[in-house]
Amino acid sequence: MSIIYINPYQLAAPWSPAEITTELWLDAADASTLTKSGGLVSQWDDKSGNGRNASQTDSTLRPAYLPTGFNGKPTIETDGGDVLDLGTTSLGRNVDGITAAIVGIHPVTASFGSNSNEVYISTSSANNTRFAFTPNPSASTADRYAVAGRRLDGDPYRTASSSTNSVANSGNPWIRVAQIAYSSGVANHWTNGTQDLTNGTIQTPGFTSNTDSISGSVFGGVTGLPNGSQLCEIVLTHSAMATADRQKLEGYLAHKWELTANLPAGHPYKNVAP
Repeated sequence: MSIIYINPYQLAAPWSPAEITTELWLDAADASTLTKSGGLVSQWDDKSGNGRNASQTDSTLRPAYLPTGFNGKPTIETDGGDVLDLGTTSLGRNVDGITAAIVGIHPVTASFGSNSNEVYISTSSANNTRFAFTPNPSASTADRYAVAGRRLDGDPYRTASSSTNSVANSGNPWIRVAQIAYSSGVANHWTNGTQDLTNGTIQTPGFTSNTDSISGSVFGGVTGLPNGSQLCEIVLTHSAMATADRQKLEGYLAHKWELTANLPAGHPYKNVAP
């Protein structure tokens, strides 16, 4: 009879977004996903496997690559007018939810234009927002981290703003998660693992329109992000992500980008990576 020995000290493999179904995954720390020329990024490749690469053919609109820009790690920075385009995309098409997580920072001097966006997806006409991840969705809800958009192509644009002031938090790095549960018509938002928007009404319940979006972008949309804004990693799913998966994603991002101090004391992955 053979005896099998199991090492009780063998560690499980670290969790990563590869263990969930991602629709878009952009990672500035992965040099193999970046196409650069003269210190500028012309393409940021999608690691989700869906080929939704963010690119820019106009050299004047390309963000800068900073090899040690964020806690000594690579990041991508805009001069205020840069944008990486996703083109026509099926992001947000016929889904009952979207969750997006982003690591980034806005400069201390940040002043956000109305409808500035970290991630933007447009429906059947220009500036007709399907989904927006934004620090300033509109003049009526100014300077609040928020999620915005519409469920059906013909619906009015609606926003759901968090309680966190984006201008007051400028200069501080963050892990933000925005979520729309279209099936129940509500939105949620977390900043650094703390929920600051809970079930905010955003649309009538149901799935989104079964049409491709005519455009998508990173760093821009209706309005660009302020000069000096940095984006490090973006993960987007077609789901209202379950709490356990969201917390794993927050923990993964916090440990990777050295932001564990930002997580609240009760977060399950504050001290140990998932």
